[in-house]
Amino acid sequence: MPVVNMDGTAISVQDVSKKYHIYSKPVDRLKEYLTLGRKSFHQEFWALRHVSFTVRKGEVLGIIGRNGSGKSTLLQVVCGILGQTSGDVVTSGRVSALLTLGAGFNPEFTGRDNVFTYGQIIGLRSEEIEERFQEIADFADIGDFVDQPVKIYSSGMYMRLAFAAAISVDPDILVVDEALAVGDAKFQAKCFRKFEEFQRRNKTILLVTHSTDHLVRHCDRAMLLHDGAKISEGEPLKISNDYVNLLFGSTTTSAPMNIKERGSDKVEGGRASEEHLGHAEVEHFIEESPREEGFTSRKSYNKYEFRWGDRSAEIIDYLVLCGEECDPVQCDVFSDFKLYLKVTFHRQVDHPIYGLTIKTVDGVIVYGNNSRDWDNQDHFVAQHAGDGKVVCFSLQPKLVTGDYLFSVGLVEEKAGEYVILDRRYDAIHISFVNPNRPIGLSDLGLKFEYVT
Repeated sequence: MPVVNMDGTAISVQDVSKKYHIYSKPVDRLKEYLTLGRKSFHQEFWALRHVSFTVRKGEVLGIIGRNGSGKSTLLQVVCGILGQTSGDVVTSGRVSALLTLGAGFNPEFTGRDNVFTYGQIIGLRSEEIEERFQEIADFADIGDFVDQPVKIYSSGMYMRLAFAAAISVDPDILVVDEALAVGDAKFQAKCFRKFEEFQRRNKTILLVTHSTDHLVRHCDRAMLLHDGAKISEGEPLKISNDYVNLLFGSTTTSAPMNIKERGSDKVEGGRASEEHLGHAEVEHFIEESPREEGFTSRKSYNKYEFRWGDRSAEIIDYLVLCGEECDPVQCDVFSDFKLYLKVTFHRQVDHPIYGLTIKTVDGVIVYGNNSRDWDNQDHFVAQHAGDGKVVCFSLQPKLVTGDYLFSVGLVEEKAGEYVILDRRYDAIHISFVNPNRPIGLSDLGLKFEYVT
């Protein structure tokens, strides 16, 4: 793979395709060879189809997609492990890959020998590997086993050493294929700290993940692959929604939320409404017959919501009660918070499950739960076609000051499977105020005192 100097661009992939020949029986490969290619005994499988993208220096690009979508194949092509059938791949600088951890390790060699062999494969001199070896051993933290044959390692020890060896290079480009969360919890934390260190050092990172949370938390930009083709590219939150839509299907969607423009919707000091409607408004909401869509009439409604489901039951309205105030756009974190949902059913649903998720505006999940998991009795209340139902989520929002997006959903449990009826992601935007000024995501109620 050519390595060239590209102004501002670390990775350039242009119209790349990768084709495999699939043989139904091993002997078919021999038959085809003996005919000198005049007769075909294979089927063509295109793992990649005309994929193009660029990654700027210092940028983190996330790649997401279902199993078999071509993600790992693409990374191997970028790293030069596989050759593409057509198209061009150009990188600028040294590439280090966290793909199949430990690929190339010889089970008969000691851990030390494998580290030196790996380093030489990626182009390091023996002196450079020697200089870095203690750092690698310390990171892997497998003690004296580093001088034992890796065939006696546990799977966790094997992965720890492989990860430590792979990140020992000081790369310009780091390519990661679902390899961050390896080993036990403590080692996983070390892996993520190392990843974040690479980000702070302005390294270019190509990250494959199945986690939408990792996508929005760590990536500057994202790309969705399906059946070997790129089907969308853009802001991580938008691409994560596209991915969910691909997995579950969507009947209704709306424009993606632009986080940078989101500030125009924020509350500028104080509560937006001083009208305390209290419980009378709640009683009216509960007693009112189900009606048409009511979300758009609420002050906290986010028009950039992402919605999908078969809509055989619909969440048609909601009401927020914070303390004694109805339909606020800003809440005190120490007030009791209630979210009422109004649902209408178009068919019989025997096992409905209601869910709630709270996220930051950049997509990090703060909390999520559903009616099946928290209720020990009467998990499901069957509903019939034409029924209307009001349900309520109650909580005390122990959050830090900031803007949060509420997602609500309704699914049906059916023979161990889940049917998406109506999910409304990021449908409600509430600003919370915490006078204690904690940092992070949640207020854990820290108290301080002098004991002596």
